Amino acid sequence: MPNRSTAQSVLTRKQPSRAVCADIAFGLPIVRQVGELEVGTTFAIKDREMIAVEAAEGVEQLIIRAGRLCRCGGWVLIKTGKMLPGGSSVLVPQTIGLLREAGGACLAFEDGSVRIDDKPALLVEADRLGIVVVALHEVAAV
Repeated sequence: MPNRSTAQSVLTRKQPSRAVCADIAFGLPIVRQVGELEVGTTFAIKDREMIAVEAAEGVEQLIIRAGRLCRCGGWVLIKTGKMLPGGSSVLVPQTIGLLREAGGACLAFEDGSVRIDDKPALLVEADRLGIVVVALHEVAAV
């Protein structure tokens, strides 16, 4: 497996805490590896522990389940995706409200393989609700 390095861009006014950054660094390699098995491409993580993994029910139900399992809140949603012929992983602006309701603190997504419908609206909603949005960019290894 080739070495992967990841850079991140914070897309919202609110910056990620150290704990959120640690959860992203912990979870991203795992999400990528599991995604290659086509099991799930979205995970909820809190304090370097997996809370929930996306299954056939989709991202919305994953968010609801993660909120039930982690009532203290502050968890991170990491979404990766595969560029498949004719499609890609998609996020919608309503995801942010649901994430906030369920106690999520951050949405981190793999830029280039996850598409956001109406990205400006999603970012406005994230800023309004205090949710951090982080775009993850793969960097070529040298």
